[in-house]
Amino acid sequence: MLNYSLHLQDGNCWQFGAQNGAEEWLATIAAIMRLEPADGVKFPRILFYQSGTANFEFTHVRTRLNYLARNSTWFVDHPDSFAVWCRDIVTDVVCRLVLNSSVAGIDLQTMMFFDLPIFMKSIFLGGIPVHGALIRKGNKGYILIGKSGAGKTTCCRRLPGNWMAMADDEILVVKTPDGRYYAHPFPTWSDYYLNRNLRPTWDVQQAVPVSALFFLQQDKTDSVHVLPAQNAVIYITDSVMEICHKFWHRADKLLQRRMRCMVLDNVCALCRGIPAFTLQTTITGEFWREIESVV
Repeated sequence: MLNYSLHLQDGNCWQFGAQNGAEEWLATIAAIMRLEPADGVKFPRILFYQSGTANFEFTHVRTRLNYLARNSTWFVDHPDSFAVWCRDIVTDVVCRLVLNSSVAGIDLQTMMFFDLPIFMKSIFLGGIPVHGALIRKGNKGYILIGKSGAGKTTCCRRLPGNWMAMADDEILVVKTPDGRYYAHPFPTWSDYYLNRNLRPTWDVQQAVPVSALFFLQQDKTDSVHVLPAQNAVIYITDSVMEICHKFWHRADKLLQRRMRCMVLDNVCALCRGIPAFTLQTTITGEFWREIESVV
């Protein structure tokens, strides 16, 4: 069995493995996220298997299921695509997949749930997933936040050559043990699904320090304004919940409340340490100059 590993800047590391029909699916995910094979590592494992397959011989999964059946319940269960069995998402995780390429959208939906245990453990460590774009200049990263249609992807496409767009839809912000914040780019799963001929990939292990947060607003002129921390907390929390809702809405209610409280605490801590701004942009202006004027 081929394994892959993921290393995040907060020290959160995973080893991924698959069997019983999920091997090709995992290999595709690993290619999209630029993960390298890594056997023999001792990180917590995320174990994938395909539901309904015969000859269930995945010893590690069977062992984990026997243990988890006595110590936890299904955390998330979407019968038509994905289910996660775990214990607080802090140790090994078992994921059941329903892979059926003949049903439109199922494989895409399954891909989107791949992030769940990764995001959840990072929340436990002080991080948050953000619905936003990640851009960088040199060794400084900037997060552009806005709802769908706010212009995140457009801004990424319009950056000049000395800037780099790392992600335009999902970001994982992690907190290091010494209190610094880094952002990891995560795939735009729908972009991959709709553009398979282009085979877009994302280097999720390439983290950049977070220097500022910008909340996008379309306007007639480019400008930037300081955003009070209390407003930033509200906007970022909404952005986090846009991602987490797809994971949580069928989870245990008590755990949902617990995670919402942790997200709010993490967002408040982030806003105390990272400056936030409103960035008003036009379709033809040089918005990046507004960013450069305040950082």
